[in-house]
Amino acid sequence: MNWSILTIVLLVVYIVFLFLFFIFRFKNKRLVAQLISFGAIVLALNTFTLLIPYLYETTLNGGSIVLSEFWINLAASLAGSISLFTFNYATDALIAFGTAYPLFSAVYVLAILDVILITVATVISFFNSSFINSLRVSKALKKDNCEIILNYKEQYLPYYKKSKNCVVWVDENISDEELLALVNEKIIVLKNKFNLATLKSNLFNTTSRYDFILFNEDNILETLNVFEAALEEGRTNFYLHADATYEHNETLIKQIIDPNNLNANIFLYSKEEPLARQFVMNNPYTKFLPDGFVLENSLLREDVKINVFVLGFDLVNQEVIRASMFTNQFVSKIKTKLKPNLVNYYIFDETATEDNSNFITDYQLRYSKMSRNKSKYIDLCEEVANITFIPFKQTSSKTFEKIQTLISNKENEFNLFFVSGVDDYESINLSNKINSLYKNSSHHIFVRVGDFNLVNIENNENIFTYYGDFTKLMTPQVIIDKDLLSLAQYYAYAYNDYSRSERKKLWPSLKFIDMYSNIALAISTRFKLNLLGYDYVRNDELKEEHVAVSEEEFMAKYLDNAKEIDLDINNYSKPTTRNYLLYQEHLRWNAFHLLNGYETMEKDDIIFDGKKIVRKDYNLKLHGCIISYEGLLKLAKHQQNVINNHPRGRANNLEDLYCFDGLVFTTVYKAFRELAYTIIKK
Repeated sequence: MNWSILTIVLLVVYIVFLFLFFIFRFKNKRLVAQLISFGAIVLALNTFTLLIPYLYETTLNGGSIVLSEFWINLAASLAGSISLFTFNYATDALIAFGTAYPLFSAVYVLAILDVILITVATVISFFNSSFINSLRVSKALKKDNCEIILNYKEQYLPYYKKSKNCVVWVDENISDEELLALVNEKIIVLKNKFNLATLKSNLFNTTSRYDFILFNEDNILETLNVFEAALEEGRTNFYLHADATYEHNETLIKQIIDPNNLNANIFLYSKEEPLARQFVMNNPYTKFLPDGFVLENSLLREDVKINVFVLGFDLVNQEVIRASMFTNQFVSKIKTKLKPNLVNYYIFDETATEDNSNFITDYQLRYSKMSRNKSKYIDLCEEVANITFIPFKQTSSKTFEKIQTLISNKENEFNLFFVSGVDDYESINLSNKINSLYKNSSHHIFVRVGDFNLVNIENNENIFTYYGDFTKLMTPQVIIDKDLLSLAQYYAYAYNDYSRSERKKLWPSLKFIDMYSNIALAISTRFKLNLLGYDYVRNDELKEEHVAVSEEEFMAKYLDNAKEIDLDINNYSKPTTRNYLLYQEHLRWNAFHLLNGYETMEKDDIIFDGKKIVRKDYNLKLHGCIISYEGLLKLAKHQQNVINNHPRGRANNLEDLYCFDGLVFTTVYKAFRELAYTIIKK
């Protein structure tokens, strides 16, 4: 063997390695995991280098390399390579080979240099990563607003990247390798036990707002208990946004949230709810209706028929349809009388039969009972929609044949399709098939796809609207949505006539259903504005083509140019735009409560307790105002009689139950001004 050439080759390899190492260090200063990989390469290279003197000594004496001795020498070389990391290794064979081939001394020096560089760089990088991360954590937690992701998993990274200031909270059990991997990705990591002691520590100040995000139900009860304890200790600047199934939410709200008045700081939602919320808020049916379907006075033309075909009734579509039903409530005038123009929903799904329990079948069961016992109520409310379950598979030929029989292709008809296949490809294929089969009908298609990269959204937006990509919704704007919450709070303050100084007392005191009723009202704002021919945008999204609407113009259209709001309780049935919109809002309010498990309170259960009228029961989910629009006047008269028949009661005037339904239009302009939004012409 030519030992000189081998020595030269080793020298070149070490020089190249050092060159690559310095380049790496210049570009990546704190990647500890990669440094460990470099260390492994150095270990292997040094082991081979130290093996050479053993091989040289064996062949120098004329002997041959025996396999068993080779393995022993290899093990000794590996041990020697490890010893180099303590800078303490030398053997007679090493000295002899260096004497015979002086160039090998340079190789050995480079081997020692590699070990020194790798060891020092790794220690420094590890220290820098931990130290710099701790500084980042401290800085992030001291800012005015900070979001904290609990139980972090890789799929939550899109949220982290879209947040302006976010910290990932990991448990103390996380391994050093996992922790370093996060830190090396420049993710700010708080490693600590999630308990009351940590939340009370000086890590958190009392003036910043902290939004804790729990994207799954792991340890949700433990998290709620810790959070409740922190709130009791005065940490009211903590907010928890936790994902749980709809059924679990109901139980947690009833058993923990409502009894302890935690609504203002703890928000529970199923993962489908934010998706549905954003979808319905941005895509009211009014956005797609042909011109002329909605009249200038906000009414839907009496001959218009709106059909909604739901192909696939999975959890996502269930939540989307629920929100769509209570938002998209239309009113028409039949001759001289106002009537709901109910949307027709046809739900195609093998499992979505009337025998299977879901929010619609639950509502239908309750409404059927109310219809049978309508004499017990002051008045019966209108139905939410016309709903038909059709147990056909989405892709079945029977489904398309049935749809064909339901579509008339008349000019007064508009059809909306919600398509959800077993996967993205089936959803896209189904939507294209629908567009082709029913091309002669006036329609729009909502397509559920989990990955928007599969579709060309911009080119298809006139025909298709895509929804369902959870990664697009994993943002602070969607999960926390401070604008929507602020608008909902603004409506709540107006509803209760709270002054600015009293507002902080109101929101925390609301029950869950009342809080979310205001959020649902905020979601419906675009729909309501569309009925008047308006829309809204953020101020920073205003474009030249947008035409802003002044407050005077807005109120003039709402009030039919009247100078002031008519609050005479006997005039709410007059044919005015204001009254049409009040009627519509009452339909929406009824629908929201009906689709969330509420029923009408029987008239005999509406009592006066000596101080106030009691017309709702949160535990039994009953409310006396879930009646028809005309029935509100009957309810006001019934309340007056109940009060006057009480020994301590006296009511000279009827309570105005209608004015609440007009709060959107009397407050939205001022609310948008505060929230930096502008009302524009649609």
